[in-house]
Amino acid sequence: GIPAVPPNPSESTGMQFHKQKIGGFLGANYRSKGGLPVINIPGCPAHPDWITQILVAISVGRIKDVLIDEYHRPKTFFTDFVQTGCPNVNNFAQKIDGHFGKRGGCLFYEVGCRGPMTRASCNRILWNRQSSKTRVNHPCLGCTEPGFPHHDLVKGSVFKSLKYMGVFPQDVPTGEGRLKYYLRAGWEKMLPTNKKIQETSK
Repeated sequence: GIPAVPPNPSESTGMQFHKQKIGGFLGANYRSKGGLPVINIPGCPAHPDWITQILVAISVGRIKDVLIDEYHRPKTFFTDFVQTGCPNVNNFAQKIDGHFGKRGGCLFYEVGCRGPMTRASCNRILWNRQSSKTRVNHPCLGCTEPGFPHHDLVKGSVFKSLKYMGVFPQDVPTGEGRLKYYLRAGWEKMLPTNKKIQETSK
């Protein structure tokens, strides 16, 4: 998290991970008396439902039924991408740029939205049962990923998509090959497959 940004004078670390590296304060081999590793519920802040549902599972003796991913996050909350359920997902597919607070357009291309690379259920289990960052046209910060804050908050990396040669995004959606993504994105920008979406996003 933010306290562990270099130079990390407080030597902050996670309980069983330091960013993506397993280990952390308790060490890679730590297990509780119940035989469980640390269960990480990330977020800045974490959604109340993520916390309470895990506490309920513990209290009723069902915690061993909770499946966790490679970073010990409960899969029920951290399998889908934040982009799932985002109202701008069609604009992402059409490579239409968006801006803060403005309807239409995807915030991934210019404003540094990390929705395509961040696993969390923010758009499935809404905050206060109402909304999420991306639903009010604010970029996802990727706060549930172990690399948060991304690029260690270097100057110019917050609310801005870092690019090679000012054109190609340094970060591409999870599971996408870099070259393949660049070619597909460039083609879609030149010859959009859905002109209706483009027109309604202007």
